[in-house]
Amino acid sequence: MKLFQVLISTKAMAVLLFLFIIAIGLATFIENSYDTITARVLIFNTKWFELILVLLVINFTNNISRYKLLSKKKWTMLTIHIGFIVVIIGAGVTRYFGYEGVMLIPEDKAVNNIFSSDPYFQIFAHNEKQQFTFSDKLFFTPVTDNDFSYDFDFPDNKKVLVESQQYIPHAQELLVTNVADGSKLLELVFPGREKVFIKDGESIKKGKVWLSFNNNDKTDAIRFFEDDSGFFIFSPFNVIRTDMAKLSVEDRSKSMKDIPMDTLTRDSLHLIGLRNLINIDGTQIMISEIHPKAKLEIRPTINEDVNEDGILNYFDEDLNQNGKLDVDEDYNANGILDSNVNEDVNNNGKLDYVNEDLPDAIKLSLALNNESKDVVIYGGAGLAT
Repeated sequence: MKLFQVLISTKAMAVLLFLFIIAIGLATFIENSYDTITARVLIFNTKWFELILVLLVINFTNNISRYKLLSKKKWTMLTIHIGFIVVIIGAGVTRYFGYEGVMLIPEDKAVNNIFSSDPYFQIFAHNEKQQFTFSDKLFFTPVTDNDFSYDFDFPDNKKVLVESQQYIPHAQELLVTNVADGSKLLELVFPGREKVFIKDGESIKKGKVWLSFNNNDKTDAIRFFEDDSGFFIFSPFNVIRTDMAKLSVEDRSKSMKDIPMDTLTRDSLHLIGLRNLINIDGTQIMISEIHPKAKLEIRPTINEDVNEDGILNYFDEDLNQNGKLDVDEDYNANGILDSNVNEDVNNNGKLDYVNEDLPDAIKLSLALNNESKDVVIYGGAGLAT
């Protein structure tokens, strides 16, 4: 009883209020220096902060009886005390029994999904016989230990191991040019200034269309080729081309229908150039550049370092004297990322790190039948590397 009397004393009340103010102030500085999740992990989600709030509720309740606030003369103080009690209890109910998130509802449409305010790491694996699902709430911050490991058994595949390798705060995929260990990359720009990079000798799928660079494996792909004789395109569709580099000032002031264009017939090899705008079945693609020695890297960046064009240029001792980094805007630190990565877990599987707004990335190691593959998971998005 003596301990309880101490906890509900006036001095204890003053100490609790002082600690509460200090905690809120620290959380503000932490959020400003890092992010909201870090403030939640270090302050708001801790047991000691919850204990302070519980003791404050007990003290406010006790003060109503101690100072006889249930009277008309003291209704203002009673209102203040009841207000604090209701707010703290309401926050507790929301914390333990509520669900917080963001629902995006386009006009004239119905949706049945919500982006949770809490981040969840999810694993899905399935085949024709069985399905495995796993979900765990995980908070990643720059100042805490972010290591984790999960393993599970799956038919015909023995044990599958998923473990973290690296946490990258404020992650963006960057194009690093003029590097010794780089390879040739073709840069295409899609509507919305979305940049797509195709490595020499590889094919990628963009939406429902395959794109390849110096690769003939996909006969239904739009294929780009470069050799000593020039740069070419071979498409299974008719292509409408506009040579933006040759447009005059007068041409640029015209509407698109009045600008000079030519049609590249399907299933034929056509000479094409950089800065050519091609239209394939209504989708416009700008052939931006071919980088002779470049590679894509996942690096931490700060939004303020990125200019209006989404390009980050700086000198780096690891690069040559004119090293340049181009920022891929797909991973804008304030954007909602809602694409997913599919990884082979018995031919079907998915790794998600799901959240309404997560700029960070987690590098994972996926081990399957003694084979290991690295995967980079963004907030609600993934990129296999």
